Amino acid sequence: MPIKTLHITNHYHPSSGGIRIFYHALLDAADRHRREVCLVVPGTKNSLENVGEFGRIYTIAAPPCPLFDSRYHLLLPHLYALPYPSALRKILQNEQPDLVEVCDKFALSCVPSVLRRHWIKGVAPAVLVGMSCERLDDNVFAYISEGPIAKSLANWYLKKMYATRFDCHISNSEYTAGELMRALADRPEIPVHVRPMNGSLGFG
Repeated sequence: MPIKTLHITNHYHPSSGGIRIFYHALLDAADRHRREVCLVVPGTKNSLENVGEFGRIYTIAAPPCPLFDSRYHLLLPHLYALPYPSALRKILQNEQPDLVEVCDKFALSCVPSVLRRHWIKGVAPAVLVGMSCERLDDNVFAYISEGPIAKSLANWYLKKMYATRFDCHISNSEYTAGELMRALADRPEIPVHVRPMNGSLGFG
């Protein structure tokens, strides 16, 4: 039977760029391969949009990002970590995905731990994938500091708090993958796959 994948990201709004384009290409591919694909994104209100026969976009009402760009909204940890019937927990329970992919290194980074510890009742075990479309150290340098302390903090966070939560990682380039590979140098059982987001998208 084809697997069902569920993808969660905060890097999305109606006119956002590359990541939104990638996920819509993935949804378009769902019908070609007859494989269910669910995308969960933040927005101003709860909604469900069907994309063809096999694709769905769930939008969850979430607060706007307080920094950088208020067009983005944020799915925060209480939506999946606290034991109440939140929209995100209900989606996971109803969809029962075989694979859960997370594209966010902060607010959604604990989703794998919550699922592994069975904190969401009734959700079957799934493969847990981290998607990286940009480097953490670049973001730290751009928005916080270019100093050595900031770089060390970014490297520590990747190694101790982020990278090991997932079964594997997908990056959009060798450059993006580089910091993950360094963070996982002593964890060879957690692979990092490079998958450029160009050309025609398929499910290989």
